[in-house]
Amino acid sequence: MAQQNKNHYTTVQDNGILKLRGILAVLPTFINDYFRGIAHTTSISTRIGYAYDLITFFNYLKSINPTLMNVPVQAQDLSELSSIDIEKYLEYLSHYEETDGTIRTNGNDGIARKFSALTRLYTYLYKHQIINANPTDIVDAPKRRKKNIVRMDAGEMAYLLDEIENYGTTLSGQALTYYEKTKCRDITIVIVFLGTGVRISELIGLNIPDIDFRENRLKITRKGGNEDYVYFNSEVEEYLRKYLSTVRENIVPLSSHENALFLSIQRKRISISAVEEMIVKYAKKIIPDKKITPHTLRRSFGTSLYQETGDIGLVSETLGHSSVQTTKDHYAAIEEGRKRKTISDFRLRE
Repeated sequence: MAQQNKNHYTTVQDNGILKLRGILAVLPTFINDYFRGIAHTTSISTRIGYAYDLITFFNYLKSINPTLMNVPVQAQDLSELSSIDIEKYLEYLSHYEETDGTIRTNGNDGIARKFSALTRLYTYLYKHQIINANPTDIVDAPKRRKKNIVRMDAGEMAYLLDEIENYGTTLSGQALTYYEKTKCRDITIVIVFLGTGVRISELIGLNIPDIDFRENRLKITRKGGNEDYVYFNSEVEEYLRKYLSTVRENIVPLSSHENALFLSIQRKRISISAVEEMIVKYAKKIIPDKKITPHTLRRSFGTSLYQETGDIGLVSETLGHSSVQTTKDHYAAIEEGRKRKTISDFRLRE
């Protein structure tokens, strides 16, 4: 299949698979069966993360057991470790030196993530009777830090859009030229986030033919590769039409990027990092006390939709969550607020 005929999701998957194969080449050969076994239940980015975390584990294992330095590690070597050995590894992760001399440190979140990767490996090997003991079963996982859920209210969303519209008033020279070239694209990207709740991977994967103005909807590729549609309102339609007619149609994209909706200055499909940096650039001045990311915009859309409709099922479906429970977990505080307001507004007698 020619590169230009692939959608962005397929290209990312293919590149990820090649990257994972390169990482697995430095891991013990029995690990290949494990990664094959979890291929249908995890994303390629998750598997790549697991592979890197397991490299750290096996490097540690060889460092504490010199007999393994020059021989391949076997699966049975893992079952010979005790729960105390696993706890020592978790302690090691707080501060250690890579094989290239780089010093690494991890807080509880980082240690918990690496422990999760190791636990999944042990569980798979034990379940398939490849090893006869699973010491990770009796090791307590590090407690993860509870993250504050950041959202933007309606006023902050309006301030962000105003900031993008007026950002150029303080610029001059090349900075002003760059802003004028990207202004319409940037505000359209933010409008699409705030008006549809798409993930950043779904947004950068959009192609021009994915826009259906007749039904006012976008065809997107969800996590896992399934195609879905999200609908947009007249405001999103207005900005998309303006961007397409005044900006996008005047750009000649590089080869294999012809269909991409949002392009970089280099005339390539815009990257995740470019979108993240763009949003931070505009948001940090007007909302300095919040870390605004593309996911913040997505979450803000979900919050607005839920406050407007009270329909958690609709929010779950629109955001493409794996289950309604996932949505409930994310919007539990809002649900509690709705219940509290309903009860406080209730009157026995008017």
